[in-house]
Amino acid sequence: MSALYSYLKPGGTLLVLEHVRSEYRAMRFLQTLYTKSGWRYLMGCELNRPTVQLLLNSEARQEWAKVELTNQEGEGWWSLMPMIIGKLVKA
Repeated sequence: MSALYSYLKPGGTLLVLEHVRSEYRAMRFLQTLYTKSGWRYLMGCELNRPTVQLLLNSEARQEWAKVELTNQEGEGWWSLMPMIIGKLVKA
């Protein structure tokens, strides 16, 4: 994720709309099952990637001027593809 940071100018905004790993164990299991059974090859992505943690724990984390990430409204434990929505602004 630090590579994305390097492409931004100071004050630049990274907009995020991404499906992420579920907080719930049963759904994480299904996400992993789907991903390993071909989802990543058919769709080009991984359902169980911890995107929020990757964004917040990247080397550039200390240099974000603003972090606004929220879960999509109305999602619950049953969601196989929970989403995060928001933005990160480079310091």
